[in-house]
Amino acid sequence: MHFLRSLYTQNLQKEKFNLRRLKKIPNPNRPSQAEINSARNILRLAGDKLDMTKHLKEREIIRQGRKPRLVEILDTTY
Repeated sequence: MHFLRSLYTQNLQKEKFNLRRLKKIPNPNRPSQAEINSARNILRLAGDKLDMTKHLKEREIIRQGRKPRLVEILDTTY
């Protein structure tokens, strides 16, 4: 209730509250959807001839593609 009253009366700084905005941005550690689709197609075409030592790059792209599409960062600007 203290926070809501401070927000309503516009006394957030006086009451020592600090608001921040949470931003969602594309995950820079995740491959693009086009790269993921391309890797899947390559592995699908390999089919039964899939050798465990080959197509390591494509397997890694698919594994990295399991990461979330968006990441959250805290905006520290006022």
